[in-house]
Amino acid sequence: MNPLAPLHAGPTRVSEHTPLEIERRRYWLVPAGVLAGVAIAIFALTTSLNPALGLTGIILTAAFYGAMLVCAMTVGSVKDRNLAFTWLLGAMSVSSTLLLLFVLITEQLS
Repeated sequence: MNPLAPLHAGPTRVSEHTPLEIERRRYWLVPAGVLAGVAIAIFALTTSLNPALGLTGIILTAAFYGAMLVCAMTVGSVKDRNLAFTWLLGAMSVSSTLLLLFVLITEQLS
């Protein structure tokens, strides 16, 4: 690499990878739908343990997937849409994991 080249140049940047340039929405919506379905099913099962956390997880997961669907229909730029998909899918997975861990912790402490 040229020592005078800017640090942000080159194919190692996350925003320059091929999956962010693919036009097919289903590459993002199908895995996100599977994750949302599994998370909602698990949260539905945890509503008997802690109804507030279970319903919060269901609503939050459905909201993130709904935001992905709205993004798929409204954002015109492929790169911007896929970048939004990346953040929404990551936020859905992290929030679901943290809420499930919180359910586990509250059940272990009670």
